Amino acid sequence: MRSIFWICTCSILICAAHHCSAQSNTHARDDLSFILAGTSADTTTAITTVDSIEQQKSSQSALPAPAWYEMFTRIPGDYGTFFGEVFQTNAIIPIAGIAASTLALKSVDGRTIRATEVAYNASPFFQTASTALVIGGGGRDELAIAGAFAAYGFIANDNRALRTASETVESFLADGLFVQVLKHITGRQSPLVTTSNGGRWSFFPDQVQYQAHQPNYYSFPSGHIASAMAAVTVVAENYPEAWWIRPVGYAGTACLAASLAGQQYHWWSDFPLGLALGYMFGMIAAHPANAHESKDKLPASAQQSVKISFSPVLFPDGAGASFSVVY
Repeated sequence: MRSIFWICTCSILICAAHHCSAQSNTHARDDLSFILAGTSADTTTAITTVDSIEQQKSSQSALPAPAWYEMFTRIPGDYGTFFGEVFQTNAIIPIAGIAASTLALKSVDGRTIRATEVAYNASPFFQTASTALVIGGGGRDELAIAGAFAAYGFIANDNRALRTASETVESFLADGLFVQVLKHITGRQSPLVTTSNGGRWSFFPDQVQYQAHQPNYYSFPSGHIASAMAAVTVVAENYPEAWWIRPVGYAGTACLAASLAGQQYHWWSDFPLGLALGYMFGMIAAHPANAHESKDKLPASAQQSVKISFSPVLFPDGAGASFSVVY
């Protein structure tokens, strides 16, 4: 019954995303007329934003449907892209930020997990909602989302929906395997069985003991959070015109994090790395390196690579800066 509920929910979300796409096309001329009535700076910014969204949507819609096996065969390339991005100088600041946030949260893990436990025990609604989120967050929800997109894609002959389904499964498998490797390396105790404040770390634990007593070793990082973040990222990247996907998805991921902490499966410091991994693998899956093998046959808007530009801008009544990302 729960799987049917999630498939129906996902189907509604898909229809809403496609409705947003249709509405954006219907009102494009009205929006442009409104934009042109603004100031010079606002006009430039707004037109750039509208054009960027339309270019992304056109690019996504022009791509062909994936082969059924691509969700598996692309995973080795995903890891190559991942490590290629991580071992670059421009990754130093993001990595430092993830490390700093993890260490900051770790320093107060004992207090935050106790506070979350008190809130959890005091609220029947928190308990019920947490149970539903945690059970689904282990992969069931992500696969239900993929199944809903796949069903819609086959029925409506929609390549974008089929591609979203394939990339959701791809990101789930890629980040899931990577998270499991990290769990088997770090061996951190979960709050359920902790014997010290913040949990004991047993690096490279005995694998027989790991399998026999998993709560003693599986806490860091959170695979639930990584999978949820990856799914949100894939769907949002494939439907850039549906602005509400990210805020709704991020809110749901935050609720999942609170649920995991409330049920004592994870410390709060397990989440920053899980979020980062989910986002990266979601972005990698949504923008595969070989997606444009036949790009010469696609419209110009679908042939563009990612371009980032930053430049000063002068106006008659002032100055400013222009920042743009073109997909």
